[in-house]
Amino acid sequence: TAWLRGSARPSHALEAAAWQLVGRLTLSARLAGLTVRVLDTVATGHGAAAERRIRRRITDLALGARWAGGPAEATVALSLRHGDAFGDEGLAASGSLSYRLGGGLSLVASVGRQPADAARGLASTRYAMLGMRLGALAGDGGRKGAILEVSAVDDSLHLLRVEAPEARRVQLMADFTAWRPAELHPCGEGAWEILLPLAPGTYRVAIRLDEGPWTAPAGLPSVESEFGGRVGVLVVP
Repeated sequence: TAWLRGSARPSHALEAAAWQLVGRLTLSARLAGLTVRVLDTVATGHGAAAERRIRRRITDLALGARWAGGPAEATVALSLRHGDAFGDEGLAASGSLSYRLGGGLSLVASVGRQPADAARGLASTRYAMLGMRLGALAGDGGRKGAILEVSAVDDSLHLLRVEAPEARRVQLMADFTAWRPAELHPCGEGAWEILLPLAPGTYRVAIRLDEGPWTAPAGLPSVESEFGGRVGVLVVP
């Protein structure tokens, strides 16, 4: 449902995405189209008003690049928008740098311009941030070192990274994979990665190392699944 000017109307979206790993560099591209119906109110004279329905189309092209080397990580994202319902057409860009300090703690800096989100009724905004990110620490589920971190590559694609230095194979399944196992790819220094489209929300997720049991990622809050095991609770802002 799209919220525009206080009115909710059904919306339709079509999205395609692709990514490519090149050494330590991850390249991504996404093309998305969204149609929203807006209920607008216009004055007709003599204090009267009439409602009219307007259909608006939005097209987004997003390109992203992420580089990871040792404890450092850099991400750049560019998006080009046409036909925005908020009158916010044009180019948007963002970038972030992070450095893992150890113990699950990272120093993070980011700056950019966030495009308007017609589906959620959010206007565009510029931002700059410097802060600390607390990753997963030792906790329930998973062997030591099986730590899950999630970072945004662009407006919809997210990079899921599992720290599992002793593993030879890492798989992940969640409600956003329809509970089908997804293979993670080794990227050096005991880390495994996969790119997936994720909308903001709360998800349940489990990981498996070397064909072992499915467990909640270390450090995430965990709940009992309907199958009797434990799954982690992942929140994507």
